[in-house]
Amino acid sequence: MEDRLLGRSAGAPADVPASPPPPDLEAPGGVAIARRADGGLEVRARDVTLAVGRGEGTLRSVELLLAALGSCMLGTMLVFADNVGISLAGVSLELTPTLAGGPERVSRIDMTMRIDGDVEPKRLASLRRVAEHCKVHSTLEHGPELTLAVES
Repeated sequence: MEDRLLGRSAGAPADVPASPPPPDLEAPGGVAIARRADGGLEVRARDVTLAVGRGEGTLRSVELLLAALGSCMLGTMLVFADNVGISLAGVSLELTPTLAGGPERVSRIDMTMRIDGDVEPKRLASLRRVAEHCKVHSTLEHGPELTLAVES
């Protein structure tokens, strides 16, 4: 069991590295998170730093999850709309989580997308399908394999 927690296959030699190298913060998706002096967290990705916690001016973890999902969906949909010539006057997406326990998690995310402008129903259906196929939506829908290595 401990081998699995350390990211090793059961029975793997102790000299086999237990974890992959740290993320490349210049690569798309590379993220580093560390504790700040005030007890909150600092998230770094490329040249962006974001405060996470419960204090003023910070986002909470579930809000980051929702922001990642919503921005991926809208961004993917807007690129598609531009590429196929669908003119959108305005677009917004509201995401509302439902929390559950045992284990504590987000058990449901309700989303409402609003699209301003005169867009025919067939195009609206296409925009919805494209938004639902962004990387983050697909990842949440199909549950990624998660690994955690703990080092000292």
